[in-house]
Parts: sequence; C-alpha cells; structure tokens
Amino acid sequence: MQPSPRQRATATFDDSGDMTKLRKTMLCLLAIGLLSGCSVSRSKTVHQSQAVPRFEPIADGESFPVTVPAGFESRRGYLVVEEERNVANGRTLRLPVAIVKPKTAEPGLSPVLYLSGGPGVGSMAAAAYPGAYPWTRNREFVVVGQRGTQHAEPALLCEAFGTALADPDVPGGAVKAARDCARGLEAAGIDRAAYHSANTAADIEDLRQVLGVKRWSLYGLSYGTRVALTVARDFPGSVASMVLDSPLPHTVRYDDESADNLLSVLRRVGEACANQSSCASAFPDVATRFLETVVRAQEQPWEVPAMAGRDAMTVSAADLLRAVPVFSREGLATAPLIMDAIARRDLALLVEAFSGSGSSSNFAWGMRLSVWCSEALPFSKRATTADLRFDGFDSAVFAPETCAAWDVPPRPVEEVAATISPIPTLIIAGEYDALTPPAWGFEAAETLSNSRVVVIPAGFHSESTNWGGDGCAMTVAAGFFANPMAFLADKAEPACLAQAQGPEFVLDAEEILSD
Repeated sequence: MQPSPRQRATATFDDSGDMTKLRKTMLCLLAIGLLSGCSVSRSKTVHQSQAVPRFEPIADGESFPVTVPAGFESRRGYLVVEEERNVANGRTLRLPVAIVKPKTAEPGLSPVLYLSGGPGVGSMAAAAYPGAYPWTRNREFVVVGQRGTQHAEPALLCEAFGTALADPDVPGGAVKAARDCARGLEAAGIDRAAYHSANTAADIEDLRQVLGVKRWSLYGLSYGTRVALTVARDFPGSVASMVLDSPLPHTVRYDDESADNLLSVLRRVGEACANQSSCASAFPDVATRFLETVVRAQEQPWEVPAMAGRDAMTVSAADLLRAVPVFSREGLATAPLIMDAIARRDLALLVEAFSGSGSSSNFAWGMRLSVWCSEALPFSKRATTADLRFDGFDSAVFAPETCAAWDVPPRPVEEVAATISPIPTLIIAGEYDALTPPAWGFEAAETLSNSRVVVIPAGFHSESTNWGGDGCAMTVAAGFFANPMAFLADKAEPACLAQAQGPEFVLDAEEILSD
C-alpha cells in the first residue's frame, strides 16, 4: 500500500500551540495545515533600484502585517535584500521586521532575534504578544519574517500543494501541484533555488548591519534552531548567545529517524501509564497491545465503514500511529486511552481520528519545498524503523517524486556539517518531543563548547512557547539570556524542573467524547 500524500506530509517543525480539545489534537497529527488554492504573493519591488540591503520604515498609517500593542514602543518596516546575492540586477525581496523596544532598556544588553520554525511558518505574530517574552522588559525584541514565508514579498505559499497533500484519493496530486507552483514561480521570475537556510542566515546578517546592531542573541524554535546554527556558523562574530528550543542540528536526518522518534515516545507513554496504578489497571500493557495491532494493520489495513456521517475509509498502520496524540500536554493525557481503543478496535471512539482536517492559509509550502528538497532529502537514506516497518511511515516529509517536480539543486554537503562554535548556547528539549527528541539536543551540544542541555520533564516540541504549560522552559530561557556565562557555570538544576508534573492520564472516554 503506497503512502498517501497526506501521510507523507505529517512531519513538521511548526511552532507548537495549545489545543484544548482532543479532536483538534488528533486532526493536527493527521495533516500539517491543509491548505487550499495556489498563489504566490508578489513583491512590490522586484528589481534593484536602490542600494541593498536597506531598511524601509513604514509611514504612519501604512498597513503592516502585525500590530504591536500600544503599551510597547516599536519600529516597523521592511528589510530589502537580494534574492540571490552577487547576481547583477537581480530580484529584491522585502521582509517584514518589527523591533519592539524594551520597557526599561539596560545598556549593553544584546537584542533578542526571534527565529520561527517550519520551514515555512510565518513569524510575525510573535510581535503582537511581546509581553509573553520576559526579555522585552529590558532589551529589544526583533521579529523578522523569513524569506518566502507569509507576509514576505514574495511569499511562496503554494496553497494548492497543501490541498493536494490533504487528498489521498487523487493519485499524483501533490506532484502535479508542486510542478504547477514551480512553473508559476518561474513565470513570476522567482528563483525557488534561492530559498534555503544559508540565504536566510545571510538575510539576518544584512538586517543586523542595517539596524546597526553589534551582536544579538538568537532565540530559535524548531527549524529556527537550524537557521540560528547557520548564522553562528557563517557569521560567528554577530552572535552574543543562543537559545535553541527543540533543536534541528545540521547533522541529524529527520527523514531517516522520524519513525524511531515517534515509536520511542509511544513506548515512553506506555511506561508512564504502567507506573501509574490507575492507568495500568485501566489499560494494561497498553503500548505492547497497541504496537501489535499496528503490525497487524500493516498486513491488513482497516476498512472502516461509513459511520457518524462520514464516508467509509481505509486506515493504514501509519494512520494508527499518527492517531495517538503525543504533541501536546492535553493530547498526551489521552494517549493511553487512544492506544487502548486502537488495540480494541473501538471505531466509535476513533473515527474522528481518521478523517477530517484543519485548515490554514499562512503556511508557505513553497518555502518548505525549497528547503527540504535541497537540504534534507538529498542527504537522507530514507531509513525505516529498526524493528518495525510501516507503509506511509518509512520515508521523507516529501516523497522523491515531489522533490523532483519542485526541481531545486541540492545544497553543498558542507550544509549538513555540524556547527562548531564557542557561542554561549542553551539547548531546550522536551522529554516527550517526538519531532526533535532530546537526543538531538545533546548531539548539537557536542560541537558547541559553551553549551548546556536542559530537558523539560513531560515537555513537548517548542516547549518555551507552551503557553498553557507551567512556563518552566521560558523561565529557563530568560534566565540564560540574563547572564549566559553565569547560567552555564551554575551546575544546579533550574528550580522549576523539580516542580514539573508528569501527565495525568484520562481514563474515561466520555471525557473526550463530550468535548
């Protein structure tokens, strides 16, 4: 059974957010933002007529992608950079930038630059909630829309590609959509091969120079950590310190390891359930029974009849794996119950997990394709799990035929070498992060000589932005930025780690069916 386009696209490094209802959590696991249409946001100025790079402040009353709260003074505008550097009379890009001034500035403190995940996630929303970031009390907070993402000009949204990924019933739909969007970009004069991490890092260096910043501190989430490490590699003198939350170091191979990472978290959930008497009694040996069921589904996929107003469907082993919500605290609480329901084939409880979709119009699929098809797939072995093999869960974020349709050249092999740096660095990892596991944080730290890894107990992906959590990761990040070298020298465990609570598992299905 061939993996569906929807299944191939499930892996993501999007910034995580709280989902208070199980339904939203499960649907999120089945697809990463199912989009519609196909468009490319075109830049207002496509050819160089003035010196670049430059910063263009917006005029009073001029529209801008984000409104900074009135309680914060800010400066907003666009960074104008070359699409591809050292190309005569080439296209220029306009990247939105919001500079949030501190409540009470302290001399000598480097600005904090926010780097969002993805690749393909827009970042500007962070400037709308500056109070969520403790360092805005005493230092500047800079938010930049990375090239190719929402609100950048151009933005490589390619919405029709997202729609095609969501429809497994159209064979070759994603490949055709990728080819169509690639042709549209070419017709608009946009070089999709210019949208990669090294050029994004160069954009950040351009921004530093035009703003007159001596050095800044980088705060990266998920794929944003890859960008931060690229900046540290290519422009080491420009970085004062780094916080890498849920790191994606250059040396890891997401496509080869993602299945193992998810299986590891599922087994960890089973162990946590076994250690709680009430959960162990309600769902005995739940991980073993669940995985045995998944193995059987590999041989014989489930044929789910029409029910609850939904069409009949075929459910693969990969669908069963992805139906277990392990990407948020609320989801994890229900994970043993869902694993048990799958083991018992309780279709009434599970039908919502295998159908439906969320939607989003702000994910830049074209940017994601350019990065992944040039930096990830060319260096991946597309390995499967060591002990289990599941159709649809054994390969890449994008299938090779999709990347072939997008047709960007691979980046140089140097792009996947480890960043070697003495820059003071805090690495934050979540214990239950199935996307960028703690092991990747320790791998990144091996070549960062002034670094420290902090694993958040019962934490998840991009834990510092888990706004519904206990705030421990953000507290740790703020403490590091306040005095990086003192933080690294202090061998004591941050106090909030000892206070972290493990998952409280939901035992009654009625608690989630009523949501």
